[in-house]
Amino acid sequence: MTPDERKSALKIARESLEMWVKERKRYQSQVLPKIFKEKRGCFVTLKEDDALRGCIGFPEPVLPLGDALGEAVREASEDSRFPPVKPNELTEIEIEISVLTVPKLFAGEKKKLPEIIKIGVDGLIMRRGFYSGLLLPQVATEWHFGKEEFLDQTCLKAGLNPGDWLDEDVQVFTFQAEVFSEKQ
Repeated sequence: MTPDERKSALKIARESLEMWVKERKRYQSQVLPKIFKEKRGCFVTLKEDDALRGCIGFPEPVLPLGDALGEAVREASEDSRFPPVKPNELTEIEIEISVLTVPKLFAGEKKKLPEIIKIGVDGLIMRRGFYSGLLLPQVATEWHFGKEEFLDQTCLKAGLNPGDWLDEDVQVFTFQAEVFSEKQ
């Protein structure tokens, strides 16, 4: 994304957050650059004092980016792991956006995954049946995960056991993300 597109994405997310938290209204996007009409996967992470406050998104490109950002920020403001964001917190909330590439199913030998994964570049999705878990690329660097620990932590996020990424019935997907925030 260009710097102007990044600014527009952050503006959409900020205005969506404020309208939802203050008025319970959905943001109606104005005329936006073409990229916001393209279906793209994205995640919105809310932080308060550098601590996670909510993180929700769409791994697959199911919505136009402008709509996906609005939906993700609204859901992140009510992430079930935290109390809902209140209007008096809005000035303390920092928004981070991750625009994703389309996830790719890993089709090689699973034991080679630690050799292939690039920490800080690749995100992971683990799926077994109805169980699914995703960790964004920046999670591995923020938590100082090694490659196998990153794979294991993604399994745990999916409700699986560490090491299940080696099982035949577990699908492993990789993706990359363009990450930017209001702090930058």
